[in-house]
Amino acid sequence: MRKYFLIILLACFTTTGLFAQLLPFSFNADTLALKLEKMRNEWNAPGLAVAIIRNDSVVFARGFGVTDINNPQPVDANTLFAIASNTKSFTVAAIAMMVDSGRMDWDDPVRKYLPWYESYDPWVTQNITLRDLLSHRTGHVTFSGDLLWSNTIYSRREVVERARLLKPHHGFRAGFGYSNINFIAAGLALESVTSSTWEDFITRQILKPAGMTHTLTSVSQIPGTANVASCHTAPEGTMMVIPWQNWDNMAPAGALISSVNDMAQWVRLQLRCGALPDNTEDHPSRLWSEKVQNEMWQPNTMNPVSLSVKANNPTTHFRGYGLGWSLYDYQGVKLVNHGGGYDGMLSTTTFIPEKNCGFVVLTNSNEPLYYVVSQTLQDLICNTPDPRDWSNFLKVRIAKGKEASLKEHEEALKNRNKNTKPTLALEDYTGTFHDDIYGDVEVTLVGKGTLRIDMKPTSGFTSNLTHWEYNTFTLRLEGYPSLPEGKANFTIGMEGKASELLIDIPNPDFDFTEFKFLRVK
Repeated sequence: MRKYFLIILLACFTTTGLFAQLLPFSFNADTLALKLEKMRNEWNAPGLAVAIIRNDSVVFARGFGVTDINNPQPVDANTLFAIASNTKSFTVAAIAMMVDSGRMDWDDPVRKYLPWYESYDPWVTQNITLRDLLSHRTGHVTFSGDLLWSNTIYSRREVVERARLLKPHHGFRAGFGYSNINFIAAGLALESVTSSTWEDFITRQILKPAGMTHTLTSVSQIPGTANVASCHTAPEGTMMVIPWQNWDNMAPAGALISSVNDMAQWVRLQLRCGALPDNTEDHPSRLWSEKVQNEMWQPNTMNPVSLSVKANNPTTHFRGYGLGWSLYDYQGVKLVNHGGGYDGMLSTTTFIPEKNCGFVVLTNSNEPLYYVVSQTLQDLICNTPDPRDWSNFLKVRIAKGKEASLKEHEEALKNRNKNTKPTLALEDYTGTFHDDIYGDVEVTLVGKGTLRIDMKPTSGFTSNLTHWEYNTFTLRLEGYPSLPEGKANFTIGMEGKASELLIDIPNPDFDFTEFKFLRVK
């Protein structure tokens, strides 16, 4: 009898806890607005826009701060921001429409649509599918090859073709490795079926029907467009405006530019599983079916729930990636989410199908404000008991990270041999160095004895080289103030000249160490 009592008691506690998470959430719009503005100021972020959707209605849509610190105009719910990788869900939705029509299938080989497609491994080349591309399980480490598209001269096809030489980090379908290049390939596959550009298909078949009439598919559409936020970064602690980068050559992975008002329509469409507002049983009107929507929201690749993840969200039990969406649980409910990172803008889209609600957060700086706001809104919607102060939590973690970085830098300075000189005369470091994946890097001698590096495929990847020790020089890429100082290390060949060049710029987005540059002239 005692056993049954304990089972009933446990069921009561479990049901009560779950019921608390599924209760309708409530908030005062003005009180929330004051809280969001306070967060924006705490993080010294120029601008912020937030929309909350509940039961197919936009219940909150406001802007905070300014679009540009040099030309301050107020941010509102129609201000346009880069949504970066939030774009991926649009590419997946477009392919889902083709799956519904029978023109594509998630499990079709990529080479069915792109006969020229190749991977590092010949077997993978023949067997890799659209599902593999869209769920980041091709075996590469996260962000592998992103230097191929970022502000380079390469077309989408050239990026994908060059990426075939990237060596996988783990086994095919054996783990998660976030890949923008996979989504570029998926966009090319879509174009091969629709005989339309990715931009045109997304605009005609998704943006217009969804009512996202202000959303842009390219930076080239910004001139002449009103109410566009500027990108900001603070590499040395002082906020500055930086130029928009053209991401046309990776558009299916991250090129869309939108507002919270438009993105609210996207969340509504997702929560309606592709059904348009006028959809009825007698007059079906939908962009995609519930069946393919379910595919998008099912984990295809699982991610570990590490101790750091647990520290962030103690109630998380699973993490995975579906098709264009990250999936995890929080406070007893499943969340569907994606973030977007653009140089000078960060964003996130989140919705909770069980509660028929979601939210969008757009910012115009590299500050982690988007994360603080997102976590705060998650707590609001999930009725989290005793919610965490996310601003304070993140500031403590960032402070610890900065302390560790400072110690590492001090250790590097301590170990540096300041009394060394370059092994060679400076002109013997000059020349053209080539990597088969990336392309050419040119080292020249300018002025009164200054070495200068130019990573030719990438606009703005130029820098003077300052001697550090032996055959190592420091560099700071002039066109990318968000990137920290890095190092260029030369190897001396038998002929008495620099024969090899390795570049290392520690950062979370681009892996310069994937490439080995060998002298070609």
